[in-house]
Parts: sequence; structure tokens; C-alpha cells
Amino acid sequence: MSTHFHKPYEGCYSDCPEPHMTEEEARERDAEYAQLAEFLRAENERPDWDDYFLEIATTVSRRAACTRSRVGAVLVKDNRIVSTGYNGAPAGEVHCTDGGCPRGRLSYDELPPNSEYDNCIALHAEINCLAYSRDEARGGVMYVTRAPCDWCAKVLDAFGVERVVHP
Repeated sequence: MSTHFHKPYEGCYSDCPEPHMTEEEARERDAEYAQLAEFLRAENERPDWDDYFLEIATTVSRRAACTRSRVGAVLVKDNRIVSTGYNGAPAGEVHCTDGGCPRGRLSYDELPPNSEYDNCIALHAEINCLAYSRDEARGGVMYVTRAPCDWCAKVLDAFGVERVVHP
């Protein structure tokens, strides 16, 4: 015999042999179902453009070839992706993750974050993104997984990027 639980007021026939929920159990189940429905609605909610492209930038950052930081960038024009970029060595060079960067071989104790970058071979994500933009940056929007450094901000401005979005 299969067991089914239902609320006592759901119209079960009077001599039903199956267990019934108490009113309190029924309210708890309804509350759990309401929470689940809200969760599913939120999970299926369509993101706005900024959230959408920031999520893509986050995925791009997973390709970063730097041992100290992972940054991703997406250049968008008219809600269409023009190019993507992540921080790492220039194309054709030995990646930081493969030992190509002197800075990347140092621990945070040896070289704290935001120290001088003289010994870093990596290009920033924004610059890599612009390098593959085929001169389509003017009027575009750059989505980056963190705020651009001062130098990158100047370069983005020089290329005519209208807006920079970061978390």
C-alpha cells in the first residue's frame, strides 16, 4: 500500500486509511512550497544586461593565466559582445601559471598585493580585451570583474569606451 499525506481538508473520503497531516504540518508544507516557488522564480528571472555581461566577464576571468589575480573583461556594443579578455602574458609568451612571470613566482609575503609591477609580464584584462576589439571600442561598454586601475581607465577613455561596469 502506498502512503500519501494530504491536508485533512483536501476532500479525502471519510474512511481513508492513509495518514493525514495536521493543520500545523499543512501550514509548514505550504510555507516550504512558497519558499521553493520564490527560489525557482528568482533562479529563472531574466537578468538585466549589466548582470548578464558581468556574469560573462566572471566566466572569462576563469581563463586568466596569472597566479596572483584573475580578472575578466567583456567589451559590448549595442548589447552585443565585441571581444573578451583576461589578464595574462601576451599571446605567444610563457604564461604566468607556467612560470613565465617573475612576479607570479613570489608569494604575497615576498611581494604584497598592489606592489610595483615592474617584474610582471601580464597584460590587464581590459587591455587584452581592447587588443581584440577590431577598433570597435568607441561607444562601447566595458564589463570588468573589478575596478580598472588608473592606467587602464585612461586607456579605456582614450579608446572611447563610454561606460565601465564592475561589481
